Amino acid sequence: MPHEYQRKRDFRITPEPPPDGAVSGVGPLRFVVQKHAARRLHYDLRLECDGVLKSWAVPKGPSLNTADRRLAVMTEDHPLSYADFEGVIPAGQYGGGEVIIWDEGVYVADDGPGKIFPERGETERRIREGIPLGKLSFTLYGKKLKGSFTLVKTSKGDWLLIKHQDGAVTTEDVLLQDRSVRSGRTPEDLESGATANSEFRWMAGAVQSPLPAKPLPMLPTEVDKPFRREGWTFETKLDGIRLLAVIEKPKVKLVTRSGRDVAAKFPGLTEHLRALPVQSAILDGEVVRFGEDGKASFGQLMERFHLENEREIRRQDSLNPVVFCIFDLTYLNGWDLTKSALEDRIKALAEVDPASPYLRRVDSFPTEGELVFEQATALGFEGVVAKKLSSGYDYGVRSANWLKLKKVHTEEFLIGGFTDGQNSRSDSFGALLVGRPGEDGKLQFAGSVGGGFTDSALREVRDLLGESQAESPFSGPIETNGKPTFVEPKHWAEVRYGTTTAEGLLRFPIFERLRPDLAAGGPVPKGPSDWIESVLAQLETNKEEIQLEVGEDRFRVTSLSRVLWPGPGLTKRDLLKYLARISPLILPHLQNRPLSIVRYPDGLGGESFFQKHLEGASPDFVEHIRLWSSHNKGAREFLTCNNLATLLWLGQLASLELHPWYSRNVTDPDLKPEQYDTWSSDEAMDRSALNVPDFMVFDLDPNLKEEAKGTFVRDQYARTVRVALKLKEMLEPLGLRSFVKSSGKSGLHIYVPLARVYDYDEVRAMAEAFGRHLERIMPQDVTMEWTVSKRPNKVFFDHNQNVRGKTLASIYSPRAAPWATISCPVPWAQLEAFDPQAFTIQNAQPDNLPGAREWAEMLSLRQRIA
Repeated sequence: MPHEYQRKRDFRITPEPPPDGAVSGVGPLRFVVQKHAARRLHYDLRLECDGVLKSWAVPKGPSLNTADRRLAVMTEDHPLSYADFEGVIPAGQYGGGEVIIWDEGVYVADDGPGKIFPERGETERRIREGIPLGKLSFTLYGKKLKGSFTLVKTSKGDWLLIKHQDGAVTTEDVLLQDRSVRSGRTPEDLESGATANSEFRWMAGAVQSPLPAKPLPMLPTEVDKPFRREGWTFETKLDGIRLLAVIEKPKVKLVTRSGRDVAAKFPGLTEHLRALPVQSAILDGEVVRFGEDGKASFGQLMERFHLENEREIRRQDSLNPVVFCIFDLTYLNGWDLTKSALEDRIKALAEVDPASPYLRRVDSFPTEGELVFEQATALGFEGVVAKKLSSGYDYGVRSANWLKLKKVHTEEFLIGGFTDGQNSRSDSFGALLVGRPGEDGKLQFAGSVGGGFTDSALREVRDLLGESQAESPFSGPIETNGKPTFVEPKHWAEVRYGTTTAEGLLRFPIFERLRPDLAAGGPVPKGPSDWIESVLAQLETNKEEIQLEVGEDRFRVTSLSRVLWPGPGLTKRDLLKYLARISPLILPHLQNRPLSIVRYPDGLGGESFFQKHLEGASPDFVEHIRLWSSHNKGAREFLTCNNLATLLWLGQLASLELHPWYSRNVTDPDLKPEQYDTWSSDEAMDRSALNVPDFMVFDLDPNLKEEAKGTFVRDQYARTVRVALKLKEMLEPLGLRSFVKSSGKSGLHIYVPLARVYDYDEVRAMAEAFGRHLERIMPQDVTMEWTVSKRPNKVFFDHNQNVRGKTLASIYSPRAAPWATISCPVPWAQLEAFDPQAFTIQNAQPDNLPGAREWAEMLSLRQRIA
């Protein structure tokens, strides 16, 4: 560490971190931009390189506009720990004033836009060699700053910071986003001593609430491969015990996934948590025992965990301390933060400064999941956890908003028995018989696990399993390679395996370890995937009415055999089964959006109702958004569909069509706090998040009379396809990806995801411009004429769909069409051959819909129109 940084500061006075002696590390390289209200306000750009932060002061701040040439003055190297500094430098000290972390993320060297060098060593080499040459080029992956930049040294010795031309360019002033990405504070907040987060009024979704009675950790869903995605952040997957630290002073509980309080196992850690500057809190994290090589050692952690003697626990606490690695904050000082976005919870977590060597915040890196996964696995970690920045927190639920990506598959199973051992294993066992908890209280057999055992592990596991029992804990007969001995299924084993067979049996299973942290509390809490299977099983009944259970929610469904689509004879039971099956795909497209429904209580042919809000009470699990209504001169409650129970309840109401808005009422980096007021006035609605759509939509309607009769006209559909493909050609040169779906009838819907910076009027004007151009170049095929009689045999281009409150049928929505078709996603390459009548509520499955993967990607895509 150069002496210049240390020479300028008195660390007995300033809270800035002293030199830390760090050396070049591993993993992605960090960057930080600190807004510094010193004698003159400026922004400090710092790039990690060779164990320090290379630093430039940028007086006017960085810009995303290529026309701006921002002066940058190179200053002394700073220690890596300075990247986490946010606070007040006392007057009289060098740089006295307020400092916030204005932006942060990871970076790589590049050779211009798109030509990146992801290897850490190559990036450091290019930065190291570029500084004396006076030219650096690099790509930032931050929360505010994105894309390629260059730093060029002038003849006067100063530098210029310049934005390269790429998809992140904008003429908007990024400096107007003036708050810290960590704490949500401004320099003015620091100057006044205010803590912007003290009551969380800045955080959308935060509500005052008592501490929850029995919180359990939210669990990630495993996926097959890493991915790169805007709006997601990625953390190294730690090898420890997952815990919620529940603080209600003077009490501190450490709650495992099974609900067991293990605070007595870690008394030192409990004391450090009790010393935090909070009155009450729930922190989510992982208890890890780091070995001498700096890597997590689960074996050493389990040795600690098995101890029962209080004196020995205390002794090991001092000899082999553990670290609580914290990555989420769900409750703080009377405020429930579970409905707030993860991005905001991370900012709030920065306020709870864990100034202890035994409490660490977990670093996360936005967007570049493939790069983080590559670096993490190269270092010996088992993978990463990906988290959606806009997502809330669901206690005890396995969520698709958190995804775990492993180099190998591992899973915890209950041990239900073992087979006899032969030869050297004659006094222990041959293989463990393992299974997953089933709905009937029995285990679903997953296979026999015979590999991976040391001699000591064989003895330990056999002693632990204890006495045998006559009754099999498994559901149905099982096949084994030896005589089975059954035991009470109360102990968990973590198993590594390759794949599973069609019957769900493990292939190439290897025993990893016992999981005593899961043993006492029974099965791992079931999540939505388990609920779907349960719902489908309940709907197999021949009864006309049942009390449908969806997780902890329940409601009565009636008239299950009522025919809703007379043509194919499909019933309400068929509709509910379809909604359950498709729920993992459709719910992300419905959540947090006002929803209109089309109800047919007596089926097609009967009376129908188009409803935006329902009269009377709805179940507690149904969430609403309160919106100002000019027509009613007041606020009304509008439906939303945020969970599986609500989706199925809408099916009970015979909602044959689901029409969500194009805009959401959720947190977003592009939005300001005042944009969450949707209920007080017309003016509030105009500036609200609900006036900022996520998409520009194009509704291409052939307007066929035959459609009402259920007749499909192939040549008219082919005309609509030609128009859609021409529109795609117009969008591509602008760098805009588009996504197409069938309307479920004869039309097509095209969606263009947008950054949330355009209001409905702007989006509608843009859509009209595209339509007028299409009308000019395809006069025989396209019309924007409203009068039906004046547009025979032409495709109607309806740009007026881009109006607040207007809707189209959701992707995957059933349609009130004679053959129960759905609005189906289609890959562009398959559009010409696609049959819009091919998929119905009867045959559509999550794994057979051709464009499902593309439409899942669409939700995280944010595009700007140059």
